[in-house]
This record gives sequence, C-alpha cells and structure tokens, in this order.
Amino acid sequence: MGLPGNPELQNATFAKLLAQKDRFSVWESGSFPFIGATVEGEMRELCAYGGLRGFALRRAPDEKFARCLPNRLKQEGYATFAMHGAGSSLYDRFSWYPRAGFQKIKTAENLIGKKPAPFSAACATASCSAKCRHFSKNTTRDCFTG
Repeated sequence: MGLPGNPELQNATFAKLLAQKDRFSVWESGSFPFIGATVEGEMRELCAYGGLRGFALRRAPDEKFARCLPNRLKQEGYATFAMHGAGSSLYDRFSWYPRAGFQKIKTAENLIGKKPAPFSAACATASCSAKCRHFSKNTTRDCFTG
C-alpha cells in the first residue's frame, strides 16, 4: 500500500474530493517512509498514538483511546463504523476498535462467514457490499467509517 508512483493516478483517486477542496477547512496530503503493520498506521492516524511497543492493544490503558477520532466524532453525533478485511483477533481489533469509538464493526468473520486464518482477508467485493449496505441504512445521520 502507499502512495502511487504516478501522480496522475493519485489525482484520479482523489478527483471527487479535489473538486470540492474549497469545502474543507484543512486539506493536506503527503507521504512519508514507513515499514510496519497496518495497526501502527491505524493507531497513528486515528488516535495520534505512535511508537507502539507490541500489538496487545487489549492491554493498553483506556486513556490511549479517549482522544481517538471515532470517539471525538461519536461525541459530535456521528455514527462510527469500522471495517477490516482481516479477522478481529488480529492485533486485538475486537478490543480496541470499540474503545477507539467505533460503534459498529465488521471484520472478516462478519464478511465471509467463517473464522479466517490471521492473514486471509475478505475479498474487496464482500467488504464493498457491506459498506454499501451500511451507508444505505444510515442516510439520516452523519457517518464516519474507518
């Protein structure tokens, strides 16, 4: 994953958002070198918590999650929804996603109907279908998905 090497592809990916750029109070984009697990990026971007020492996040104190973006958005009345194609036990997502503020959570167990191996992920079609169903049910509320 990461930033495409072709700037035209990057612009095409964000074309609809770029067309509405003036509607945002802050717009930043960029990249930085990173090697590591996706959960490190999740914690860094959602909770401003970097420098993980191990991935047993169910043992992390609650205060690590109090200022997470989903918690803050939930307090403002948004519905929060997380979806991940891997199993919920991978990196303890079953534990820390709710503490981070996600109200509804879909992981591989919900998307493919069986308990997956740690690195078998749900296909894009299954996760896309689930996202479409979720958003069609939440048309009356502001919604944040992670």
